[in-house]
Amino acid sequence: MAILAMVFLSCSRTPFSLVSETHMVSSVTRYGKGGEILETYENLSIYIETEEAGNLGMQMQVTSPSGLNIWNFPATLKEMDGKVLYGSSALALPEGKYLENGLWHILVMRKDGKSLEKDFLVQTRTEKTVSAPYQVSFNKQTGFLSLQKPDADQFCMISLLSKTNTVIYEGEMQGDSLDVKKLTERWTQIDSVMVGFYNSFENRSIIGWYTF
Repeated sequence: MAILAMVFLSCSRTPFSLVSETHMVSSVTRYGKGGEILETYENLSIYIETEEAGNLGMQMQVTSPSGLNIWNFPATLKEMDGKVLYGSSALALPEGKYLENGLWHILVMRKDGKSLEKDFLVQTRTEKTVSAPYQVSFNKQTGFLSLQKPDADQFCMISLLSKTNTVIYEGEMQGDSLDVKKLTERWTQIDSVMVGFYNSFENRSIIGWYTF
């Protein structure tokens, strides 16, 4: 009986509180230096907010509706709009495969044994899209980034990346040029930029990834 009790306690999980969950599907197209398409794929990002503060060693598991695709990963911390969020922005399938529509499941476990679970609905169009490419250039001598949008009024976000795809800067792109030197001292390390906007008709983000 004592052994059974120990097994039961080791398998049970004390819950902790979830404040919010947010997720987004993105269509990503990566362009080479000559403007050629290198790859196109879909990406799922998911983040949670909890009442407990601090990084408590969270491990996450995300499962697709069919159960055929499962991601296990340590949660990364991200601050957005004054909130501390935990999750990942890099859950992707190989090129040519779509993220499933339906109820997905997330399991979050802390190193102290506490856990939470939640289902979330992914519902997007099933066609893979390739957006009209932006005209993007970066002057590595002056530090100016230029961006010619297909739609001048289009709202977009940018992520500036190093050669190792480390994020150097993230933010909103205002206008058609940006003095990167004013944003980060690491501007000389910039090797590529990701430009994204939300397409409400397709219910997903459209992201172009450009290498300089």
